[in-house]
Formats: sequence, structure tokens, C-alpha cells
Amino acid sequence: MPNYIHTYTDGGRAAAPGFEHECRDCTVRAYALFFDVSYAEAHAACKRYGRLDKYGMKTSDIKRSLAPHGVSLTYTLWGDRLTLNQFAAAHPTGRHYLVFNRHVAVLQDGVLLDSWKVGPRTRVIWHTTKA
Repeated sequence: MPNYIHTYTDGGRAAAPGFEHECRDCTVRAYALFFDVSYAEAHAACKRYGRLDKYGMKTSDIKRSLAPHGVSLTYTLWGDRLTLNQFAAAHPTGRHYLVFNRHVAVLQDGVLLDSWKVGPRTRVIWHTTKA
């Protein structure tokens, strides 16, 4: 039984005109949800830090996009990486930006906000918490 609830969200993409055909945008959706901004604002911010339309973002670019907000990602060594389920159990409250292998999502108060079904045994590689 997972320690979190998965809630489907596109981070506001459907309501943002001009982004109907956007894809590989988990970083944009997570940015919008983590900082509580519109999808269009998140898209522009990610683009400023190296994201190309319809492509993902490198971790180094993700880190640079978060830095102006005073947010830094914490790297977890392989042997110490928690699964999503373990992370949710250890952090039942708060807003967390989670980086997995080739995917990004937000965990907020025990609810995984994402448009992709991330399994409970997926390892969290990088993470940060919004104060």
C-alpha cells in the first residue's frame, strides 16, 4: 500500500493556450506546481535555463532554474536513495520537488502531483523541499 496518493495533473498545460502539443514537459509541470505559478510562466522560466520545446531538461539546467528562488537540490547517493514510497512515509507534509531517473514530479502533503504514474519503488535521486 503506497504512503501517498497519486493525483493526475497537467500542471495547468490544458488551460494555457499555445501548449496543446507540448510533450516531455514534466520539468515545466513540476516547476508550475512547486512554485505555484502558471504553466506559461513555468514554461518561460524553464526555457530561460536551457529547456527546448518538446524536450526534457538536464539536471544541471533544472538546478539552475531553481537557484534564483533560493532552492537547491540535494543529491542522494545510490545506497541511500529512498523509494518514492519511503520518501512519502518520511515526509508526510510539505511540498517536495522530486527528481527520478528521467522524470520529475511534486509530492505535496502526501499527494503525488503528476501526469505520469510513477511506481512506489521508483528511487528519488534529487529532491528539495519548499520552505
